[in-house]
Amino acid sequence: MKELSDKSKPQRLEELFRTRLETAEAEPSERVWERIEQGLDLKEAGYYKERVNWYRSLAAACIVLVMCAAMYLYYDVNSRQPANQGMANLPTNQSNPTIAENKANPTTAETNRLNNNSRQPAEDKAARSETDLPARAGLAAVEPASKNPAKTHNAADVPDNRDNRKVKADQTYAATPTSSGKLNQNNLVAVSNGINNMAGVNIGLTDAGLVALTNEAKTRILAGDKTATEDLEPLVPVSAWAGLRKAPMADSLWKPKAIEATPPALAWEPTIAPEPEKPKMARWSFSARYAPQYFNQNIELASAASPQYLMAPNLSNFNGAPAATVNATGYTAALNEYDQNTSSGFSYNTAAAVGYALNEHWSLETGLLFTQNVASSKSSYVFSNSYLAARYSNADPGANFNDTKNMAQAAALPTTALVASLAGQQHLGNAAVIQTPSFETEYRYRSLGVPLKLNYQTKSRKSFYFASVGLLTNLLVQANIISESSRVPDMKFGNNADSPFRPWQFATVLSAGKGFRVSKAISLRAGLEGTQYLTSLAAHPENLHSKQRKPYSIGVAFSSSYTLGR
Repeated sequence: MKELSDKSKPQRLEELFRTRLETAEAEPSERVWERIEQGLDLKEAGYYKERVNWYRSLAAACIVLVMCAAMYLYYDVNSRQPANQGMANLPTNQSNPTIAENKANPTTAETNRLNNNSRQPAEDKAARSETDLPARAGLAAVEPASKNPAKTHNAADVPDNRDNRKVKADQTYAATPTSSGKLNQNNLVAVSNGINNMAGVNIGLTDAGLVALTNEAKTRILAGDKTATEDLEPLVPVSAWAGLRKAPMADSLWKPKAIEATPPALAWEPTIAPEPEKPKMARWSFSARYAPQYFNQNIELASAASPQYLMAPNLSNFNGAPAATVNATGYTAALNEYDQNTSSGFSYNTAAAVGYALNEHWSLETGLLFTQNVASSKSSYVFSNSYLAARYSNADPGANFNDTKNMAQAAALPTTALVASLAGQQHLGNAAVIQTPSFETEYRYRSLGVPLKLNYQTKSRKSFYFASVGLLTNLLVQANIISESSRVPDMKFGNNADSPFRPWQFATVLSAGKGFRVSKAISLRAGLEGTQYLTSLAAHPENLHSKQRKPYSIGVAFSSSYTLGR
């Protein structure tokens, strides 16, 4: 104090504090450093887990896109059917046997040309009269020199449009042979085949169309006089006339005989069967489904708790009543009790869906799904100072923590081990664990989701088997924690950021079973269904200091569907 009153060495107050406090420096304890490091590690772990979740969601989206692309390619390939499968099976090296025969034997080819030029169309079935025959200038109708009966030469009644035009045929002559095998010059006649009328129709003639020449004309022809044949039509070769010798007898010399048109079937012509029309497929359908199920929320507390937070609790009273205080092992007992006494309640989901059939076996389905998952636990321990419970308590939902009185009420608010752990197991060191009579607690989760499924079913009339796989996107609408004990208040959580439960959840769905067709449009299905969630139920699993497993559900699904257009 003497130095302070010494005015010969005046000092400022700041300098005095600095000189006095330099010798009193103190470092934080190791426990504080550990908490700081742990807090930084938790933040870093949370950041990496968020990135992992993002990449996992991206991978799931890529898988869905690949599945959709594969389905589109499969449908596109199957929908491209050939317009006519019979044409693809037509042999390319098959040729007309008649053409091959004509190439081998020129005489036969000339005979075939005669038959083609003398064909009569199918529609000209009525017999022609003498007045219907075209007039022939320069030809005189005389009695034939030969007394042999005329022979009718009927051509095959097959129209040949290729040769059915007005052209002048090759000029030749025909004569009947004698008994010695020589040609009878007295019976020499001019033959005209392939005559077309003015309409371009091929007219097949009999021997009535063969005009006998006079003796003078015969002499001139034999002498080689070309002027004698100027008014005659060109004739076919003698070899072609010899092929017609065995034709039936004609009824008259001038009246042709009607010929039935029976075109022969070509051996090389392909047989094309008409493709039957496929009935239109009913593609759109509506369905309703109900599935009771077993749900496991898969949250463990004891295995995740770190021993450094399980410290000795404070002495406390439970709502003014004396309660047995527990030692440090009480924390472990409370967490183990939750893990061992948590069971599934009655859970279910119901959906209304719309389906689109890709073909007879594959279809896509989507709709709206409502799910209520329930789990229950039996507990005899209460954590009495969870600040998270005070925030969401139905008794006091709007507590103001700036008020000292409200802080004291929050410190004494009892809650279950699950809520206290989700708020952060690092805060359990400041909580008081109180043992009470056992009571039941129900955890109820309600969510709305949109499923996208790919279905496969066998083709059958009455019954069929089916299987489906899909992706489910769920939004947690409400989470209720209902306690049987009047001492522990009920809690309600929404889908906001302060909720300890994850609002958005993704899951894969698998189902298989058997269906029955009631009618053409109505069918019933029943089978097993399993749902595996891809994320943990806790919004911040890092507060539990270990990797949490994912929840799942297994149940039996019943559905009915109605197909439009049947």
